[in-house]
Amino acid sequence: MEVQRHRKNEGGSALAVEGEESQENRIEEQVVQNKTPREALAVPPPVRMATLFGHIDAYDELSEQWSTYVERFEHFIEANAVPATKKEAVFLSVIGATTYGLLRSLLAPDKPSSKTYKDLVDTLDGHFSPKPIVIAERFKFHKRNQEEGETIAQYVAVLKKLSEHCDFGAHLLDALRDRLVCGLNNEAIQRKLLTEEKLDFKKAVEVALAMETVARESLQWRVFTTGWRQMFSLWQD
Repeated sequence: MEVQRHRKNEGGSALAVEGEESQENRIEEQVVQNKTPREALAVPPPVRMATLFGHIDAYDELSEQWSTYVERFEHFIEANAVPATKKEAVFLSVIGATTYGLLRSLLAPDKPSSKTYKDLVDTLDGHFSPKPIVIAERFKFHKRNQEEGETIAQYVAVLKKLSEHCDFGAHLLDALRDRLVCGLNNEAIQRKLLTEEKLDFKKAVEVALAMETVARESLQWRVFTTGWRQMFSLWQD
């Protein structure tokens, strides 16, 4: 203490001296623990946070189907190696306040934390994705024709989506093929498909896409050549 006061009186830094003494004390403690002075002075490595793969937002009923959200959540769990014992807690943490509040109401008087992951998902599934009526789903499927300005690729995607709850089973591809052929708004493509033997869904899509591409390119060429003819006529005039 006398050394400390003496150095302070001489204009030295008391904090610096205290720091040196603290460092010396730490070295002495580490030496007692069989560490060399160099090891004792070594700065410990920074604590690294676990790397998180991906991101999952709170569930939004207006922008995403519940079944799709559950699939994304399960991919998120797998990618980040979340232990099975933490799956329910993580699920309840990420679904968002609105969905969590809904879940509490659906499960009352039980608490969400008392349920298994399957119970939680099934409860919300029953609310967001009630089992559809097959005949109603098939009605929508068979009434869907290709819309104006809709490409064949887009039309095929819509038909696949509409067929999800139609329960076609082993006849799914036949149903898709028939609806595609019947619903096309291009009669030339329709006639071509109706003359094909052993036409399956895959071949129907390939032929329809190829003919659509040819028709589009032919139209673009006609527009291009027509424009050049008009420009050439103006030059001659």
